[in-house]
Amino acid sequence: LLRAGKKVIIVAPVPEPGFDVPEVLARDVEYGAGERQTLSASDYRARDGFVLIALAKLHKKYGIPILDPATLLCVSADCVVQREGRPFYADHHHLSVFGAMQISGLFNQSFQDK
Repeated sequence: LLRAGKKVIIVAPVPEPGFDVPEVLARDVEYGAGERQTLSASDYRARDGFVLIALAKLHKKYGIPILDPATLLCVSADCVVQREGRPFYADHHHLSVFGAMQISGLFNQSFQDK
């Protein structure tokens, strides 16, 4: 693609909580279940480390920009899965529209460059 003059941008994986976020939030509201509503950033990096390493190698070798949603979703020891009861995920690993809007800033510069 690069040799063909195409602009290539890779999006790193979105941190996957491993639980159905809307379901857990709903159960917590309904029953006060107090279930875990976070994903440890270190667990995410350990689970997806091999992908992140491969992407870093592509970046180093070809200069391909890597957009990493974790830079916005994992700003502390935990990755955010909701804000004020609004889920960032539609299930256990797909971002909801609200969640996608939280990381949309990652793409602004990429779409403005020509």
